[in-house]
Amino acid sequence: MQTTDWHHLFGMTLKDFFTDTFYDVILEEEMSMKKQYLDVLIVRKGEGGSPSEIPDGLESLATHNLHAGAF
Repeated sequence: MQTTDWHHLFGMTLKDFFTDTFYDVILEEEMSMKKQYLDVLIVRKGEGGSPSEIPDGLESLATHNLHAGAF
């Protein structure tokens, strides 16, 4: 039985969504001395607006946006 890596798929969708915006999407970033990864990290990379349509749950983007959890 093959499993689907939903976190990676979600992250790749967000990378595509935020193309040509002032945000970078970084996948599986190591954040501590002990290996612990965030599933998705969206980082504001400059001045300017957000995409015109934001996916549900991402309406209030900050400078750093973290997601780690089950889907």
